[in-house]
Amino acid sequence: MGGSRTVPAPVELVELRILEGPNVYFPRPAVKLTLETPGWLRATTARSERLASSMRMPETTRAGDAGTDQRQRFAARLGAHVTREIATATGTRR
Repeated sequence: MGGSRTVPAPVELVELRILEGPNVYFPRPAVKLTLETPGWLRATTARSERLASSMRMPETTRAGDAGTDQRQRFAARLGAHVTREIATATGTRR
């Protein structure tokens, strides 16, 4: 009998909260979104660098090998970049 193997999603939702009204951090409603990105950490170097290029990150961006500190830093920079791109596209200001 063959066992089924589950492949984890490249991005997983950890938490989504709608912060209604003024709160400690913002004077207006806000959204808190927390994601895990194991796919960004596991992907091949070439695939990660293609992703960075498609997201218009600097050409000097290097993903490093999967499982390295460099890859973790790359994933953090990519997440920050994606967040800024979404904020810009939706007209969100600081």
